[in-house]
Amino acid sequence: MILDGDPLIIESFANDDERQSAINLFTMAGAAIAITDRFDTIGDNAHIFQNLEVLALRKAGLVGKPIFKNSHGFEYDPSSRDPERWIGQLPDGSWAVALFNRGESTVTRSIDFAAVLGFAGLAAVRNLWTHEGLGSITSYQVALTPHASVLLSVVPQGPARFQAEVGAWAGSARFEDTFG
Repeated sequence: MILDGDPLIIESFANDDERQSAINLFTMAGAAIAITDRFDTIGDNAHIFQNLEVLALRKAGLVGKPIFKNSHGFEYDPSSRDPERWIGQLPDGSWAVALFNRGESTVTRSIDFAAVLGFAGLAAVRNLWTHEGLGSITSYQVALTPHASVLLSVVPQGPARFQAEVGAWAGSARFEDTFG
């Protein structure tokens, strides 16, 4: 993987939790992911790069962001963002949600879909790494071991609603008069 010109060696991570967290962060941020290993040395790490559900997010053009805690600019208030909870909306109206544990002890992370994603009602939720459907739920909570993360697909039931704030940040919504 290469981020800002510096290679990130996946085999240098201690375990699959750390490898998945790196891929989850790059996927949510819309960053480029490049495999810098050879077929004969990638060993047991190949599955990290071959998850078709995670790759589908990249193909759909996902660009997410950390959850905003308040409307202050990051330069003014660095605590205004939650770097351990990321969201991104896809063109079909569904969401990708990533929850991270960057710490050294097990923590619980959660997300309430109505409060954070702005829709009421149930959503079909799927864990993209375990390929497991988690049912129709309104919120999600998980205990994460050190350096672990989870990447979810969240599909609201009912008509798709698009969050202008998320679209504007991702570049898919524009505030201009191009037809006037």
